[in-house]
Amino acid sequence: MPYQWYGVMKIVTYDETFILEDAAIDRFSEKVDEALRGIETERQNRLRIRLSLEESLLRIRDRLGEEQEVKAHIGKRLGRLVIRIEFESEPYNPLSDEENNLEDLCSSLLTAVGLSPQYITANGVNALQLQLIIPGMTPAMKIIIAIIGGILIGLIGNMLLSEPIQAAVTESVMTPVFYMWSRILNASSGPIIFFMVITTIINTGKISERGGSARMTIARFFIFSMIMAAIAVIVSAFAFPHPHINDTVNTSTVQTILEGIAEIIPTDIFSAFAHTNTPQLIIMAFVAGAILHMIGNQATLLRKIVRQINMVGLELAGLISKLVPFFACILLGLEIWQAEYVVLAGIGQTIILALAISFVCMMVPLIYVGSKEKVGIPTLEKKLRSPFWLTVKSGSLNAAFGKTEKSCSTYLGIDKRFTAISLPNGLILYMPISAIGTLVFVTYTAMRYNVTTSPLWFVSAVILAVILFVATPPVPGANLLAYVAIFAQLGIPSEALIDAMIFDIVFGLFASAGNQFVLQLELILQAGRMGLLDRMKLRKKME
Repeated sequence: MPYQWYGVMKIVTYDETFILEDAAIDRFSEKVDEALRGIETERQNRLRIRLSLEESLLRIRDRLGEEQEVKAHIGKRLGRLVIRIEFESEPYNPLSDEENNLEDLCSSLLTAVGLSPQYITANGVNALQLQLIIPGMTPAMKIIIAIIGGILIGLIGNMLLSEPIQAAVTESVMTPVFYMWSRILNASSGPIIFFMVITTIINTGKISERGGSARMTIARFFIFSMIMAAIAVIVSAFAFPHPHINDTVNTSTVQTILEGIAEIIPTDIFSAFAHTNTPQLIIMAFVAGAILHMIGNQATLLRKIVRQINMVGLELAGLISKLVPFFACILLGLEIWQAEYVVLAGIGQTIILALAISFVCMMVPLIYVGSKEKVGIPTLEKKLRSPFWLTVKSGSLNAAFGKTEKSCSTYLGIDKRFTAISLPNGLILYMPISAIGTLVFVTYTAMRYNVTTSPLWFVSAVILAVILFVATPPVPGANLLAYVAIFAQLGIPSEALIDAMIFDIVFGLFASAGNQFVLQLELILQAGRMGLLDRMKLRKKME
């Protein structure tokens, strides 16, 4: 078996054309497993990927016959392990065949984090392609290097370059880089948010098919996220008092509120995209998603197109997340050169406060679930611990998803079918810890930049943060898209994006794990109400 070496990891390279006999399918499956082991994919994720690929090949055989030729490829491309299956025939997607459940395994989220294949067809060739990020440097190390690099650029520049040269480099290089990065974020945030919301709303319909209530699930996610976000804003407002706050309520205030509500209704479709009006985009996306869900099978083709476009957006979000440490390094150096420490000087305070609020918001549901379901807090915490720390360590959902799924069904007693739908959808819909961090930072930044605030301003901040994290891909670094939208709506200068990057890549390591932690607790409560919870498993101590 030939290999390519990527760091210390062994990347399998494999190319073969075979017919769909059992022996050939088994051989390909073994090669897939070997490739996944080579990049240290977690066991549950390996099983999921092998199952989806094997089942796809069996479906192709049932449809086209055992003599159908298939080309299989495994290799490395652009820092990812690529597994690809090609076959020539009329367009046929084995992933979305109504007679099987593979579409559940291949939702947009799972495909985005590299756990399920994506279907592509062109010129009579059908292809299933899976791309998995090859583990390299840990997110924590990237953060440390980016911050140290930015500090060194700033300090060395101050020591070695004269003020005229610094001014020339800032004007000709650093400032254009900042504006280019801002434009990239502004241009990409609108379409990504729009199609992410539509796809999320469409996917929530699967919850009802598995015995749950999609409306109740979404409502609970929003209500609890709003409560935690409100706590974050109230605590932050006391911790970082605003010198410019308008707390008067009069006719003008009421008129302003009504005008603000009216402005979220778009006058036309295109202007919301042209001006990246995030509230309008979200409203349109919610309506479009709800309509596509209600139409059902009559809109199957359109829903497929929306999901494909959303996949492009997720890839773009992944690319942006990779660029965040690089731009954070460069722009941190720019801040030091310009001696603009308005926000940076107190960023440690925001991280500590956000962590403290998050810890409280994680412990309250932990204690409540333990008390309600009569399970010991240490036992419950131990069952949640392993997925939590794996997510913190890896900094991504794909490494921990299989372990989290196993934890839900095996240790927490949540029905497997309910877990298969609710867990991936919940990881998108329920991101309260991310919202807490964002609101702490936004409140602090508004205080530092002397932004005029009001009760309406704080309410708007809470609503925006909660809704935007429904529309933000669960990809490390992609939260910056939410900051772009919030800053634009709340009047915070775009220069604060530099510090937002630093805050987000540090707090984000904890936020993803925290979101997952509270989500599992919420799924226990939902499963219990629907009779989909095995309380014997939940209460059983882990060995």
